[in-house]
Amino acid sequence: MRRRRLRPVLAGLASLLAHLVIIGALLLVRRGPRPALMPPDSTPFEFEIAISEPVPAPPEQRGPPRSWAHAPKHPPAAPARPPSAPSARETEGAKETSPGTDTPPGNRAPDLSLGAVSDEAKRRLAGPEPDAAIVIAPRRRPSVDEMRVDLERQQDAVANVERGRVDPVLYDLLRGARTRFESEARRLADNLALGPGETARGWGRGYLQQVERATRPGIDRAASPDLRPDAERRRPDVLGGYGETISAANAGAEERWSEICLDIAPGRAPQPTVRRGSGFVALDRLALDAFAKAIAARPLPADVRAGLACYEMRISAFRMPPVPMLSCSFGAEEFTCMWPFKRITSVKGRLVSVDRSASEGAQAGRSLLRRAR
Repeated sequence: MRRRRLRPVLAGLASLLAHLVIIGALLLVRRGPRPALMPPDSTPFEFEIAISEPVPAPPEQRGPPRSWAHAPKHPPAAPARPPSAPSARETEGAKETSPGTDTPPGNRAPDLSLGAVSDEAKRRLAGPEPDAAIVIAPRRRPSVDEMRVDLERQQDAVANVERGRVDPVLYDLLRGARTRFESEARRLADNLALGPGETARGWGRGYLQQVERATRPGIDRAASPDLRPDAERRRPDVLGGYGETISAANAGAEERWSEICLDIAPGRAPQPTVRRGSGFVALDRLALDAFAKAIAARPLPADVRAGLACYEMRISAFRMPPVPMLSCSFGAEEFTCMWPFKRITSVKGRLVSVDRSASEGAQAGRSLLRRAR
């Protein structure tokens, strides 16, 4: 029974031993013979290691050892070594580094100093020039009397235009400038953004302006009474409602305007300047160019009254409201029609104010009493 039990164990050990022998033989065959460290046909090389021995001291400097107490405070200086002849390598190195000899360009070391850098590279390394120091002067707040005088001067300048106290030559300049301004200004008005959002906001803005104007306190509604009979008043006015809707859309139009001023003085041509820009550079330049050409074409008379004349050049664009209507009109230049959602552009120019306070004297507005306008 014991032999039968040992047979499987012995068979397993024999099989394991045979597998180990086979694996070892395979590893030896795969590795193969090791390559020699040096090929057999290579020529061996030799080298020497020179070790310098310490030079023995001269016999006259040798003596019995001295104790620490009798040692000199300052050790004796080492004897001067006799100069030896320079070697051939030192002689060659001295020739290469001597300043008087010419060195081939290929053997020279590169110059890495900042002086060898070009001027353009130096400017790039230095970076941009520092910004100029900006000093903001303290702003002086105007006094109450100065603000009152300035407000009265502006109101008087506007009243001069409203009351007709203006030289007719100023309107001639306006007509000439508008003729040169209109065609290009309409092209600029066509480029104003009028998408769905801008159009809806313009309609709402115009409607609120109409409501504010109708409900403004102080309006005398009896100045323009409705003289229609009661039957007509109760009848709905469709065309009147269409007109109010178009007026509201026009009131909320997208607008850009530039204010140009001319310093009028006898004996010299005025130079147009921008007093209030529109934020639209092309419009400001167009307005300045139009007035410059109008002044060149219409010289001012010698007896013109001095003053500061300011003009307003305005462009606007809006879309017709969604009302079922179609209207056509004959203009000064072309035949135009309007329908719902059509883009309508306009160009306007007007004389805003004429300020003569500088010519009348600075003391004219210093009185505490308001002058008659």
